[in-house]
Amino acid sequence: MFHYTENSYRCKSLNHVMIFFGTRPEITKLAPVIRKIEASKLKLTLIHSGQHYDYQMSNIFLEELDLKNIDDNLEVGSGSHGVQTAKMLESYEKKILHYKPDIVLAQGDTNSVVAAGIVCAKLNVPFGHVEAGIRSYDMTMPEEINRRLAGIGAAIHFSPTKQAIVNLYYEGIDPKRIFLTGNTAVDSTLENSKIALKKSKIIEKLNLPSDKPLMIVTAHRPANVDEKEPLKQICDALITLDEFTIVYPVHPRTVKKLKEFNLENSLKNAEHIYLTEPLGYLDFLLLMQKCALVLTDSGGLQEEAVTLKKPCVTLRENTERPETVKLGVNFLVGFNYDKIVTTVRKVVDDKEIQKKLNTLINPFGDGKASQRILELIIEHLEKGDLPFKKPSFFAKGSAEFRLLKIDREISKTELEQQQKGIITLTYDEKGIPQPIPEKIPKDWSVRILQ
Repeated sequence: MFHYTENSYRCKSLNHVMIFFGTRPEITKLAPVIRKIEASKLKLTLIHSGQHYDYQMSNIFLEELDLKNIDDNLEVGSGSHGVQTAKMLESYEKKILHYKPDIVLAQGDTNSVVAAGIVCAKLNVPFGHVEAGIRSYDMTMPEEINRRLAGIGAAIHFSPTKQAIVNLYYEGIDPKRIFLTGNTAVDSTLENSKIALKKSKIIEKLNLPSDKPLMIVTAHRPANVDEKEPLKQICDALITLDEFTIVYPVHPRTVKKLKEFNLENSLKNAEHIYLTEPLGYLDFLLLMQKCALVLTDSGGLQEEAVTLKKPCVTLRENTERPETVKLGVNFLVGFNYDKIVTTVRKVVDDKEIQKKLNTLINPFGDGKASQRILELIIEHLEKGDLPFKKPSFFAKGSAEFRLLKIDREISKTELEQQQKGIITLTYDEKGIPQPIPEKIPKDWSVRILQ
């Protein structure tokens, strides 16, 4: 098997980026990065895994975002996690060996991402993980497993928030490979929301009334739709909330379960509920801009909601986007009927929440994440420092961590030289973990890898 070595990597011209994606969220979030790379001098190869393969779940997004230059579609289709991921592992390896990229990018926490991370790590081809480090710490979520495994294989981590950076520190990731970029979801939302206002006709198409506040709903996660009781409680809550006009684009997975559990007709018979097929990106962005509230189990919509200054009620008991929960503009309710109804009504009636949304700094970034990612790619390709190398600094044959209290302000470089190791985590004087600063303040503590 071909394997990239340090020397073979340095011999090649360092200008070829390969991007893998396979689902609609990946398409929308990677679109700004793709545009930046296309406008640069880097060579770009785009590979679609085919994880989302029908028109409403994939092609419409490619068309709306003008991403037409797909080099390969692997057409892996649906299947169990094992079957789908296995197909991707085999196909990704073949494509990487064929195209010989200098770096591979993938975004998020899907099977497409974990496959890319594993293959790249095995071949020692640098893998850049976009949206690295977000964690729910819920190992019953397939996405949590994917994002953790992808992080292990990544050579460079493009982290959306400070919390994501700290999460990676805890997992022992080399801090020199972790960078705060913001989330490309913000870039895409800001770039396309104005286009949606001009182009989308979804409100006229659905003939939505204007006498009630609009609520947008999505629910597709297995915990919410694979069993009857959770899905029934969500449906009952939507039926009860008849003071809203509710638009519910239904994921194919959810359509199947609504029919199986005999819940579909009760939603269709509710005059205030508009069931639709999955909508295009621009149509959905327009509805989000016009809505009073987003009710969702999606991670990405939590980011888009705060970017568009909309309150979010999340149909989950935990989230890998805790920043908005801490800010008091995103509310976790699980699938409990009473919590959903009570929280939605309380949030919409609370004017202070909207005031907070109008004034807060978006924790997911300023819309320039894709530019930062491009600059980091170029910088580190030029340095040639992305491929993994054998560790040579362990004094005792393997990694050893120590916790050290700082008794005076000291620079990061000086402390590492003194301790003959690498700072991998810092805690402030209150014991709260923080991104590693260039100067370590007095009374902080640091974790040293020696």
